[in-house]
Amino acid sequence: CYSPCLNYLLWQFVPYSHHPRSGRYRLLGTRDGVGLRGRCGSLAAQAGPLCAPWPPPPACALRPPASHAPHVSAHSPGHQSPPGGRGTEPGADFSLLRKSMKICSSSRSILLIFVLLIGVTLLIYYFLPNALLASTKPTGLPQSLGMIRTQLLSVNVTVQNTQNAGTVNVFYREALPPEKDGESSQPRLEVLLLHGQAFSSQTWESLGTLNLLAQQGYRAVAMDLPGFGNTPPMEIGNMNKADFLLTFLNTVGLQTPVMISPSMSGQFSIPFVILHSQRLKGFVPIAPVGTNAYSAEQYQKIQTPTLVVFGEKDTNLGAQSLNNLRHLPHHSICKIPAARHACYLDEPQKFHDALLDFLTKIQ
Repeated sequence: CYSPCLNYLLWQFVPYSHHPRSGRYRLLGTRDGVGLRGRCGSLAAQAGPLCAPWPPPPACALRPPASHAPHVSAHSPGHQSPPGGRGTEPGADFSLLRKSMKICSSSRSILLIFVLLIGVTLLIYYFLPNALLASTKPTGLPQSLGMIRTQLLSVNVTVQNTQNAGTVNVFYREALPPEKDGESSQPRLEVLLLHGQAFSSQTWESLGTLNLLAQQGYRAVAMDLPGFGNTPPMEIGNMNKADFLLTFLNTVGLQTPVMISPSMSGQFSIPFVILHSQRLKGFVPIAPVGTNAYSAEQYQKIQTPTLVVFGEKDTNLGAQSLNNLRHLPHHSICKIPAARHACYLDEPQKFHDALLDFLTKIQ
């Protein structure tokens, strides 16, 4: 009763009733006469502002209704007896205070347990889903597929940059079809995977794309572009980025691969398609940048089969690249529902299904 906040909670949430005959207040479900609200209100009135409830309790909680007004004793004019006809006895207020403090202490314990339960519930609500998400790695791989060892390799690629030739050690990952009877299998197709701004060749390994392609009999090569992953940065002009890819293909022995190019890697793949489309068996652009740099007439000269992939929610680069790449004469469109810019990460299974279907048609 001495805590304003607790007193407020008691007045708001503790049920009480008023007895019509005796005029006494009691807690619902108790048998003692004056209930907690009546006691707290009586003590608050006697103790003054230090014990006054906040906000002030309703008037009916501190006094009985008008029909049960206190009786005025004949032998003590002007003196009002407490509700129920009891007079003021020595030590009664102290006993009442001790009982009220016990009740308040019990209510305080219940309130503390309630607050702790709310805290535990909030912790579970906010941290458990994040823990489950961190322990889950979506691969989009069928359960029946085994793992294929991915080779971590690097080659030196020399690019003529304006007047000077520069050399960079390019890191890449390679997955080959599984051996049959101890002998290596001839790949059905070659697939070169580039990456976006925030990713590297590790993305395709973690997603399971390299393993999936190798299991299907394809040679899969995922490279780290200069300045990303394990490939050191190198200044390459826009006109030389196509030559950089061409040199890499020749160095690692990729003859006519299918090139998969998401987002930022369009800086390399789009000039390459314009200048060296005859070196590609197929092209899979995934909302690439740089498509505005070329005209519809230039795209119409490209005879490479193309699968234009974008996420339904990618209204920026996805819509822009589709508007330009639809001028390619041999293109098909794959819009992945409910997916964002990196649609292959949002819906890896749907992306893999569309990719395998496209590879089957062009091999």
